[in-house]
Amino acid sequence: MPSCKIKWIDTAGNETADDNEAVGYAICFAAAELKPSPICQCHLERMPLTGWMFIRASDTTPEKLAATVAEVKIVTDAIQNAFKDAYKILPTLRYHPGDGFYSFIRWGMFVGVEKDGYIHT
Repeated sequence: MPSCKIKWIDTAGNETADDNEAVGYAICFAAAELKPSPICQCHLERMPLTGWMFIRASDTTPEKLAATVAEVKIVTDAIQNAFKDAYKILPTLRYHPGDGFYSFIRWGMFVGVEKDGYIHT
């Protein structure tokens, strides 16, 4: 497994280096380019619950990782096509691994997004 590629900005505005071994991959839903970034346990523990998903290295293969990225693209494209202010929604998007769908709160309602991009309330 490669080293962690997640970087933090310190109080002086500088990026922090990280050479810890990664435990998996993070995918940011609001990123311009959806690509898995290796993430270490320390950074994983400090990540918010929304706006990204985590894939444990031991649970994936390169093929599964590519399929997950393709799935995330379908979901984020569906949201971008349905909502003009998708840039506000994507950072709040949450993946539910046990149930296999994505969700966000919109106008006080729970909105689900299936893996095929179908959006429902």
